[in-house]
Parts: sequence; structure tokens; C-alpha cells
Amino acid sequence: LFRVMCEQGPAPDSISFGTLLSAFEGLHQWEQSLDVLRQMQGLEMQPDLVVCCSILSACEKGRQWQRAVSQVAEMWDESSRFPKPDVVAYGAVVSACEKCEQWEWALELLRDLDARGLQLDVIAGNAAITALEHGKQWELALTVFHRMKED
Repeated sequence: LFRVMCEQGPAPDSISFGTLLSAFEGLHQWEQSLDVLRQMQGLEMQPDLVVCCSILSACEKGRQWQRAVSQVAEMWDESSRFPKPDVVAYGAVVSACEKCEQWEWALELLRDLDARGLQLDVIAGNAAITALEHGKQWELALTVFHRMKED
């Protein structure tokens, strides 16, 4: 159906792309999500934050923590056409790190979140605590927990 829209019309818009990305996210199809992003860029469409978060969530569900970290870094790149990430975007990336037991990266993302002046939310905080639990870093997990209580 999407291919027909691209070939015969009506032309897909950001809502069409967002709907497709949501489907791929639910199906853990991170590779297809990245393909959709490339298609959007080929059509010179600016992905919005919802689109970017869907891609990050697809990477999380597909256990592609490195791609998620790379994508959020690209979102901060001044030369990119991406919106700046928010705490929801960080939550998806921290969750990807948690699922792959990358507690060091989860902690680094929390530091980055703080350095950029973004407020830690319960999703990113809980994902980081779980990652730290898997890494047997209980003292750091307590630190994150106390930080969540303060925020």
C-alpha cells in the first residue's frame, strides 16, 4: 500500500511516514525504520521528533543499542536535519542500552541528558537502574534512584 502511494499517489506525508514507522516499531523492524528515514530524506522531508523517537524505539526493540546511540548523537549534530532529542528520545536509547546490558552507556546517556539541561524522567531513570542492576552496579543504581526522587 505504501509503495503504491509513493508510485501512484497520493504522495505520502509526515503522518503517512509516522504511521508506517509505528508499525515497524511494533514489529521490531529497525532496518525498515531506517529505510523509511532514508526515503523521507530522499523526498527532502524533515523528520520530526515523533518520527525520530519511533526510529529510536524500533532500534531499542530490535536490540540495536549502538544504532540508537549513534542516531541520538546525529540528532545533536548541528549540520543534521534532525530535531534535537528530548527526554523521550533519551528514554528509548537508555532502554536499548538496558536491554543489551550496556550499563556504562546507559549511565553515559544520563550524564549527557543532564549536561544538556534535560530533566530525567521515570522511563530513562528506570531503564538505567535496570541496566545498572544487570551490571551489578547497585551503588550507581541507588544514585540514579535518588536523583530521580530529587527531579
